Amino acid sequence: MTTPKGRDVPEVIIPLIQSIRIKNFRGFEDISLQSLDRVNLITGKNNVGKTALLDALFIQLGPNNPELMLRTNAFRGIERAEADAEEIWGGFFYDRNIEQPIDITTNFSDFSRNSLRITLASSNRSQLPNRKNNRPTYFSTTQIKRDELRFEYKGTSGLHTSKASIDADGEMQYQRANIRNLKAGVFFGTRTRFPQEDAARFSRLERSGADQEVVKIMKNIEPRLERLSVLYTGGVPLLHADIGKSQLIPIPVMGEGMTRILAIALGIITFEGGVMLIDEIENGLHYSVLEPVWTAIAETARKYQVQVFATTHSWECTRAAHQAFEKSGVYDFRLHRIERDDEKIKVLTYDSETIKTSLEMNWEVR
Repeated sequence: MTTPKGRDVPEVIIPLIQSIRIKNFRGFEDISLQSLDRVNLITGKNNVGKTALLDALFIQLGPNNPELMLRTNAFRGIERAEADAEEIWGGFFYDRNIEQPIDITTNFSDFSRNSLRITLASSNRSQLPNRKNNRPTYFSTTQIKRDELRFEYKGTSGLHTSKASIDADGEMQYQRANIRNLKAGVFFGTRTRFPQEDAARFSRLERSGADQEVVKIMKNIEPRLERLSVLYTGGVPLLHADIGKSQLIPIPVMGEGMTRILAIALGIITFEGGVMLIDEIENGLHYSVLEPVWTAIAETARKYQVQVFATTHSWECTRAAHQAFEKSGVYDFRLHRIERDDEKIKVLTYDSETIKTSLEMNWEVR
């Protein structure tokens, strides 16, 4: 592979997700997204499932890691407090019906297909080792119920099963299958803040000479930015910005917009060939910088072959994305609006012409 600095045409074209179908997951009984592109913006009213869609994608990208289900809850500020399996995982199943499996299926531009089935099953053991005086005694009549979350993944490498369960002490136990050639995925929730990870990612990019790519993207928000540097503050690494002042300024001090765009830029460049999921992408950004930010995301995503899925409530954000891609010469952008109709959820997909018409006629696309 060529270095990030001198790459115009990638040596290997990495396939994109072209469609996804989700069944029995959170508020989705059965929903499909078709005609996916390099960059996909998800809109819709509150509580219609925009973030749930990102959750499903994130979990499907890690089909050997059942821990991702709890991680998506953590992104929402929900921490595990119960030791009961149904309380921990039941909310991921549509209408909390754990009798119906969750199915997530993705089709790719190279005609390959992956599927993930998630079940919450019970298994019984007829013998329980009871240690007394350090010597095990077995009672064959004892029945022990053990709830188990199962990930059954089918892809180009075959069928793989991973599991999560809770032991007698209430601790989570995982069995993870070894699956090769999975797409990398990164999720930026509205609460996601990992400044030390950002510093580590930037350090790796600096070694390869790709750090200026990050600076270029961030200059759309802060034109005075000259360079970024990792400095230790309170004993931990933290990214600082040089904006021509007497001292470098910690990025978190510069506001939500700078922190968020930094994380997005680092994610796109670091997770080359992967998938980036961004909840409420416009958070912390003034409407006047949205179009150049979208332009930077478009250019960088193409260069590093990253597929982007983002959500928004903002009409300005939607318009800015359309305008940025329209001017870029490559319109690899789709708008998907999730809406509820008689308690059924459906998706409307807009291409360039329908987005343009909708914006000109002031039709609702949020």
